[in-house]
Amino acid sequence: NHFSVETCFHEWRSHPNVKTFCVDFYTPIETLSDDLTLTMEERDAVLERLLKLKDAYPRYFAIDRSVLELMHSSRSRAVTDHCVFAKRASAFDPMGVRKEKCMLGNKADCNRCGCVVPFYMYSLTHKPTVIRNVWNKLSLK
Repeated sequence: NHFSVETCFHEWRSHPNVKTFCVDFYTPIETLSDDLTLTMEERDAVLERLLKLKDAYPRYFAIDRSVLELMHSSRSRAVTDHCVFAKRASAFDPMGVRKEKCMLGNKADCNRCGCVVPFYMYSLTHKPTVIRNVWNKLSLK
């Protein structure tokens, strides 16, 4: 569905009950064979399109610009190599058993993580990113 990012965004934006928009990328799982995974170059191109939408509709995007920027291939490993979620949070399966590593389980390919949560958590704990986010929010008012 990466071909229809803008179409999807505008369809949801026009829905009266939708207040904000959030996005994730598919995270490959080691044991699954699939064709859902974008290359990092494809993902970067989608991120550029999302950043343009974020700039055009800053209040409608639930994700801060800095989070999308952290997901870019040039910066993502700084987050995933030291995943805040894996270190400080827990996820449980439907039976209440703690999942190893993260909410996607122990076979998730962290190098190509598409889950927004670790990037969002990083943006809340990495001081330069926090300061920039606060400044950007104040600038919107």
